Amino acid sequence: MLDFTRPRLPGLLIVLTLLAGCASGPSQKLHHRVLEGEASLSTQPQRLLLLPLSVEVKEMSASGLHEAVPTWTDEAKRHINHALVDGPLRGKLEIIDLPELSDDEKRMLDEHIALFDIVGGAAVGHTMIGPQTAAWKHKSDHFDYTIGPGLAFLRDKTGADKALFLFGEDVISSSGRKAVFIVAAAFSARIPMGHSFLIGGLVDLESGDVLWLNYTASASSRSFRNRADVDTALTELFKEHPALKPQTAAVENAQ
Repeated sequence: MLDFTRPRLPGLLIVLTLLAGCASGPSQKLHHRVLEGEASLSTQPQRLLLLPLSVEVKEMSASGLHEAVPTWTDEAKRHINHALVDGPLRGKLEIIDLPELSDDEKRMLDEHIALFDIVGGAAVGHTMIGPQTAAWKHKSDHFDYTIGPGLAFLRDKTGADKALFLFGEDVISSSGRKAVFIVAAAFSARIPMGHSFLIGGLVDLESGDVLWLNYTASASSRSFRNRADVDTALTELFKEHPALKPQTAAVENAQ
């Protein structure tokens, strides 16, 4: 089934920016409460409630249409979940599993995961990739994105203060698309061959504030179906995180 219902515009913007060679801005963003010392992310290991991954793997047809592939998506999610526990961030992140939830709590969680996809993607697009416009400079200087306090119940159920959201997409070229690429190259034409991106955010469960946000993206050179590529993506995503380096350096990089 072709998927036209969930266009991943933030990821597309990121990949197009990278392809254009004009990526700019800090490697991560920290909420103003972190920069002002009202909230801390420097504890190691960072204790995080892992929420269901909003990650999808698609195949790009010869004509450029994207079709979601559930088996590939499941494979990618397994790699990401395992990498968070026993991959390059082992000992630096303490992952807490999601407890059993009621139907109402599941609906609330699903709504906030979808909300983070929108808010996190917009924050990356407006404050982290260039060229940045004057209209969004105040948001970049005073980063205050939030998804609201609707998930505060998870703090009471788990004892965790923060939740980890991961939103991403992996688009892989079909054999037909690769054949089209070869033909196009013969005429010195370039066509997109896929991409992958991953946006990660730490959210304060009590307030809903996005305390930390970062992204990593690649233009077709890696896939979430490959565990080594997942390890590389997570290493890039968390490389500037305050829990993985001195707080002073992290704050300087976020300003």
